[in-house]
Amino acid sequence: MIAPVAVAGILMLAVLAAMSSTNQALAAEKKRTELTISVSKNGPAKTEEINGFSQKWLPVTISGRLTSDGSGVAGAHVVVNCDEEECDSADTDSGGHYSVTASLNATEPKSTHTIKAETHHENETSEASTTIQLP
Repeated sequence: MIAPVAVAGILMLAVLAAMSSTNQALAAEKKRTELTISVSKNGPAKTEEINGFSQKWLPVTISGRLTSDGSGVAGAHVVVNCDEEECDSADTDSGGHYSVTASLNATEPKSTHTIKAETHHENETSEASTTIQLP
């Protein structure tokens, strides 16, 4: 009775080892993709009258890089969201870099804005986010 249990245990270990090797091989084949993001002020704030209300807008440059296994990925479409709304998009250049400009609402002093970038490359979604606090 012990022999069949031992054989079954050995077979189970062999199956688990084979599954682990297969998963490791698949993981090794999948490229590691990374998207970065940064945001910087791009000039002084501008005041605009909209429906009788004065609003301040601060121009910013949003940029980053898409890499796969450390090398830049060219031609990927990156969508940039400013405070949950799409503010622009761009395709990466030959080195994987992207850059867009946007205007952030600076009417409220010391307001904080969340900037996110997202791309889909080779069936993989990459995301990056950052925040900027305005003066």
